[in-house]
Amino acid sequence: MPTYSNLYSAMEYVLTLSVTQVNCERVFSKLKIIKNRLRASLSNDRLDAFLLMSVEKKILSDLKFEDILDIIKNSSQTLSKLLSFT
Repeated sequence: MPTYSNLYSAMEYVLTLSVTQVNCERVFSKLKIIKNRLRASLSNDRLDAFLLMSVEKKILSDLKFEDILDIIKNSSQTLSKLLSFT
């Protein structure tokens, strides 16, 4: 196996490459949907965030609202005071 380790690594890399460009085309399609004429005024940061949320919908659906709220509350003292329910 040591004599073929480079060949094995090259084959492993080639086999992990996407055969089609479906994922790339899907991302650009979602970008086109998100950035239409009505949303042309979006800043790049918000556009990136919306695109990421749209592409990674499964990860987003697995997040719990309480966890997100805790992260936001811990980001600043002002938000912590505003978002605390006690």
